[in-house]
Amino acid sequence: MIMLLVVISGIAIKLTAAFSSHIASKKLATIASRIHERIHPSSSQLQLVPLSKVWDSAASERCESFSTLVPKLGCKSLDINGALVETSNTSSNYKLYLATNIDDLPPITQLTLEVFDATAITLSSTSDWSAFEKAVVGAVVEPAISMYNSYANAVGYIEVLSGLRRRLSRMIVEVGENNALSPLVLPDGSTNKLITGKLSTIEEIAAQSSLILVLARDTNDGNSQAAASIELRLQPTDAKIPFSQPWLDSVERKIVRLFPFVHRNNDSSKPPMRPYLCNLCVSENLRGLGIGRALCRLVEAIACQQWGYDHLYLHVDPSNDAARILYEKEGYKDVGKRWSVIWAGGADGIGYYVKKLR
Repeated sequence: MIMLLVVISGIAIKLTAAFSSHIASKKLATIASRIHERIHPSSSQLQLVPLSKVWDSAASERCESFSTLVPKLGCKSLDINGALVETSNTSSNYKLYLATNIDDLPPITQLTLEVFDATAITLSSTSDWSAFEKAVVGAVVEPAISMYNSYANAVGYIEVLSGLRRRLSRMIVEVGENNALSPLVLPDGSTNKLITGKLSTIEEIAAQSSLILVLARDTNDGNSQAAASIELRLQPTDAKIPFSQPWLDSVERKIVRLFPFVHRNNDSSKPPMRPYLCNLCVSENLRGLGIGRALCRLVEAIACQQWGYDHLYLHVDPSNDAARILYEKEGYKDVGKRWSVIWAGGADGIGYYVKKLR
């Protein structure tokens, strides 16, 4: 009897969701279509700047030329100009760039969604339902779920794009192409003289100063296609997994400072800002070529040679064997520290790694 009530309750919940989704499905489809038109312009010309050009223009006494750097780092998938080395299985014209304009971000956003997926905000199909549940409501729910997922993917696109714009805002607005590899927060905690805008805290400046490298090309239809990307930012070394929107990180840290008991391993000391690697994406059809390894090594070179830091941090899910093995082979070691707030759920099991750069 209890089991029957549980089954009926489950069906009732799903019916309620299905009814709401079915009523709203046409409206959601219209909204999703309009959002897609706005965020996927018919033409998105490549405005990225070659990393080789930016690196050489920022070269100093401690930095060799880009053509010397690439083979020295063992980046076998790239030539001395940052172009993808052609093989029988790879397409030509891919080259490594630095994002310096908000118009550079849509192809990177699309790649990020393709690699990481938007499953966190989409609904599953009825494939995992029992035969009885499918017979009762499956015919109504399946189309509604499909419509909702279309809308959710559009929302996911906007969220990722908005986060990228926010995290690159100071680099794009205040620094510009000529000083794109200059750190806005120095290893000693001071700020770069390039900052001319509104005075902010070190954390706020760092949160808006990301660098994004992208392997991309122009397509025959005049659009841009990104095949791989990686982000380098500055992050407090408190093991917190950053949100897409930096202001959420700020809010969460303030809550922990106000209510220390919510963090199981709370440390009252203020952690220093250090380079942080995140959002490494490689398109599925280009995996296995050493592109991810090359991007990691180039980001390390920027953090060390251009920014002047000695360590680089990252997070990796222990269940993601490919990423974990890559990072461990590259010399990253688990710090053992975790961001263990009481609402973290399974996130406090994500590994926090560090590599000594020199």
